[in-house]
Amino acid sequence: MGFNGDLYPTAGASVVMTTSGDMVKYESGARARLGIGSANQILQVKSSLPSWETVDLADTVLTTAGDVLYENATPELARLPKGTQYSTLQMGSALPEWTTPTTAFVLACSDEDTALTTGTKLTYRNPFPYFVSGVRASLTTAGTGANLVTVDISESASSILSTKITIDAATTTSVGATTAPVISDANLADNAQMTIDIDQIDSGGVSAGLKVYIIGYRV
Repeated sequence: MGFNGDLYPTAGASVVMTTSGDMVKYESGARARLGIGSANQILQVKSSLPSWETVDLADTVLTTAGDVLYENATPELARLPKGTQYSTLQMGSALPEWTTPTTAFVLACSDEDTALTTGTKLTYRNPFPYFVSGVRASLTTAGTGANLVTVDISESASSILSTKITIDAATTTSVGATTAPVISDANLADNAQMTIDIDQIDSGGVSAGLKVYIIGYRV
């Protein structure tokens, strides 16, 4: 020990330190310099020696108002960008994710037993802006004969379908029909008047119990 209490008189602190904020560490049998760390770093033990490590903080990871902070698979703090309006946060296969909840309007367009006739069967107004991702129809009693049951959906008197919904003879659903419907106007306005029309019934005249399904999500 040196007269000044230095445990290492041959290599004092002033020998290994060069910059304000440096620290002395013991490495390979001698004292060594641990240079000052950067802003927001913390001193940790890594690979059996102390070292300065950057720790992610919320304000260094998040970039946009509405972002969510979570731990990813690394694991480390990560940014989940904010979702779109009306999206919901749910758990994916392993990590949280934003999803757009799918909803549906299920519209009864007749009673269950009376044979269908052509014409407008239902009129209503949209409760909010809505994006249509799919449409379908079903029957309680299947039609017979050569004709298809054909259904149209209109917004403010204009069809939203370039190919209408059809239900093949002897079946009770449009799902899997020979001709699938095609949506030409997917964006339905808030409070727009909607109508459901039967353009054609089965030639046997026995189809009954029509329901129409408008599938999508609020926008």
